[in-house]
Amino acid sequence: MHKKRDTTVYYLKSNGRSVSIVDSADVIVTILSPDTNINRDMFVVQAYYPNGKIRYIANSETNKLKPIDSAIPYYFKPNLQGQYIAFFQNGHKKQIANYDNGEEVGDEISYYPNGKIYCVKSWLKNNNYQLKDCLDSTGTVLAANGSGKWIDFSDDSFRNYLSGEIKDGLREGKWMGVKDDVVKVFCNYADDKIISSGFYDGSGAEIYNIAEVAPEFPGGRRAMFEFLGDNILKAEQAQGFHVRGKVVLNFIVDETGKLNSISIKGNFGNEINDDLTARIQRSPKWKAGLADGKAVRVYCNIPFSVDGKIIN
Repeated sequence: MHKKRDTTVYYLKSNGRSVSIVDSADVIVTILSPDTNINRDMFVVQAYYPNGKIRYIANSETNKLKPIDSAIPYYFKPNLQGQYIAFFQNGHKKQIANYDNGEEVGDEISYYPNGKIYCVKSWLKNNNYQLKDCLDSTGTVLAANGSGKWIDFSDDSFRNYLSGEIKDGLREGKWMGVKDDVVKVFCNYADDKIISSGFYDGSGAEIYNIAEVAPEFPGGRRAMFEFLGDNILKAEQAQGFHVRGKVVLNFIVDETGKLNSISIKGNFGNEINDDLTARIQRSPKWKAGLADGKAVRVYCNIPFSVDGKIIN
């Protein structure tokens, strides 16, 4: 942060983390002293993309940032008050919203980069909102008054999304879409809460990331880490040196409880990793994960550290 005349400048990453130099920033926030000819109590907030194009315009009662979460240091946001107008890099409006003491209130109108209205949400207390209206990029109405089809876009490319039905302003049932431009994904909702989610493999089969009931190693988590630790010690003894490091174990538990597609990412070394993979392939069958009462395939990733003993 530095001050220049009556302007305070902050450099932030897109997640709100403060950085010290402009070249590292995703968002450059400038807070100007109140314009006494308009409102002597309101600072003017102007945020910019790294290329200098305007990102949003708003107001604040202070030139200080507020923590995004009091429990997490170094992550901040402007304490906005009143109307907020955001823009795409092409200069078209991206969003119009209203804030009270840094929290969004009332109706929020979002737009497509072509200038057409995308959706309307209504913000409630405790940072919750209800879905009201949704349109496609040509202006065709998909949902109105909290009912119909909704599209949730995850970024400004408008290529990654989830789409499904809403009822009384809440997401319901199975939603489907695309992640990382190519991966087909799904998500199951009940009263706007995610109850399960996953992706489709190359054959079109569903693989869950989140199941209603997670897979379980026989005897539970403690038994699993004891099993992993025992195999790592056997592997290091076989190779004749001490294992130390951090890895992530990835695998799929199928409908029968068998482990498939096992891989290890980390710094144990290729020989230890290969030996450990071979040993883990002989894992006893797990309790299969469940979705809607049926056994399903679930993708699992387990991070752990080792330094003479298993640490999880």
